[in-house]
Amino acid sequence: MISSDQTTTKSRWACHCLPCSTIGLAGRARVGPETSEEVYESLKARAGRADLVIVSVYVPPRSGTGEVSVSQEMADFIATVGAERPMMVISFGNPYLLTSLPESPGYLIAWGSHAVSQNAAVRALFGQAGISGRLPVSIPPFHDIGDGLSRSALPDPVDVAQSSLEVDPATVGMDAARLAELDALVVEALADSASPGAVVAIARHGRLVRLRGYGKLDWSVSSGSAESGSLYDLASLTKVVGTTTAAMILVEEGRLDLDAP
Repeated sequence: MISSDQTTTKSRWACHCLPCSTIGLAGRARVGPETSEEVYESLKARAGRADLVIVSVYVPPRSGTGEVSVSQEMADFIATVGAERPMMVISFGNPYLLTSLPESPGYLIAWGSHAVSQNAAVRALFGQAGISGRLPVSIPPFHDIGDGLSRSALPDPVDVAQSSLEVDPATVGMDAARLAELDALVVEALADSASPGAVVAIARHGRLVRLRGYGKLDWSVSSGSAESGSLYDLASLTKVVGTTTAAMILVEEGRLDLDAP
C-alpha cells in the first residue's frame, strides 16, 4: 500500500493500514512532496512483486488555486506500475485528482480523510460493503454528473471489517458470547416480519464492538441487502431511542420496575 500526502504538512496522512494477517500485506510506504526519485524507483520494484497495489492519496480541496495535481513522480509511479499490476487509487481529498492521473487503472473517491471515510473505503474495496455512489459533480473530460459504478457487497469478501472497525468486546468489559446472542434475536425478529432488515451497532466507552447488517433494505423482492454501512431515515424514533433508553437507565439505577403492575 502506497500512501501519499501531497501537501507540505508531513503529519497529514490519509492512510488506512490493513493488518498483514488479514490480507497478506506485502508492504507499505508513505511518500510526499519531498520523496526522492530513488525512493520511487525502489517502490516500483517492490510493487512489481505485489498482487495488488493500493495508492491512497490526500490532496485537500483548495478554492481559488486553479489547479489540482500530485507530484510528477507520483503520477509516473501510478502510470508505470498501473500498466503492469492491478491497482486502485483512492482519493481521500479532492475528487478532481483524477485529472492529473489520467492513466489510473481504478479510481475510488472517499470524499474525506477522516477515519469514517478511510474505513468506508476499505470496506468497499474489499467487498464488505457495496458501492453505489454517483458523482455530484463532473470531472471533465472523464466523467459527468451522475457517473459511477455499482457493485453489491461480495458474497465472500475479504475479512477486513472485524479488524478495521470492531474491537474485542473484552477490552471494554463486554461479553462476546452475550453479543453473539443478539444475532439470533435479530434474525428471529426479521422472520416474524418485524422489519425487512436492520443494522445493529453497539459501542462502549467510545469503542465499536458490534456492527452487523441483517436482511433486506425494504420488502421488495429486488431489494438490496442491509449492510453495516446502510443508512436509514431516523424519523419517528423518539420513543425507541429516547424514551426506551431513559427507561432502561432508570431500571439499571433501580428506580423503575418494568414488571410492576
